[in-house]
Amino acid sequence: MDQELIDKLFSKSELWYNENIHKNLLSKILSVLVDRKAERLLNQDEYKVQSTINDFISSHLRNTPFSADREWKYIDNAVIHTLSSAPMVLYEVKTFIKNHENNINPKSIFKDILKLAIKKKEYPYIEAYMLIAGKSKVPKNALENQVLQLPNKFTDIHNRSSVELELSFFENLKIDKKTIENANKLKIDKVSVSPSRWRNYDGMCAISWRINKL
Repeated sequence: MDQELIDKLFSKSELWYNENIHKNLLSKILSVLVDRKAERLLNQDEYKVQSTINDFISSHLRNTPFSADREWKYIDNAVIHTLSSAPMVLYEVKTFIKNHENNINPKSIFKDILKLAIKKKEYPYIEAYMLIAGKSKVPKNALENQVLQLPNKFTDIHNRSSVELELSFFENLKIDKKTIENANKLKIDKVSVSPSRWRNYDGMCAISWRINKL
C-alpha cells in the first residue's frame, strides 16, 4: 500500500481515522443503543450495530479515496481503498443486546481476534479492531471474572496495557482448525491486543480493542 494513501487516512494532518472517525464511531454506536433502550426496542441483533458502523463510516468518508464495506472477506466491517479494494481498517463485531444475551463465549471472541491478526499479518499497514457492543454488564462480568482475558477498562478507564496471547492459547480454546492453520502458515506465534476507544453509559457500552503490530 502506498504510504501517501496510508497517511491520508491515518495522519493528524489528514483524515486521522483513529481519532476523528474511530473514536466518534464508538460514541455513535452507544447513542443508538441508549436510544433503543429508552424506546424499549432492545430486541436488536448484530446486524443493527454492523449497519450503524457502515453508515457512519460511509458518511465520514464521502468524497475521499476510501469507502465502507460489509462482510469483506468474512470480516464484519471494513474501510477499503475504493479503487484498489485494498483493506485499510477492519472490525469484527459481537453484540449482547437482547434480554437473553447475558454471557460471552470467549471462543467466539478470540476466534475473531485471531482472524483480525491474520489480516494484520497479511496487510501490516491496516488498523484492526475487535468491538463489543450492548449491555455493559455482559463484558464487565466477563472481564472481571477472567472469562474474557483482555485488558479491562471498567476497572481502570486509563488502562492502556496490552496482553500477548500465544497461538497455543487459541488452540486450547479449540478454535477451528482452518483459522489455526492459516495463523501457522503466516508464522503467527503470538497476538498482542490492547484497549482502544470505549464508551459506557446508562447500562450500555461500546468497547474496542486494537490488534497490535505482529
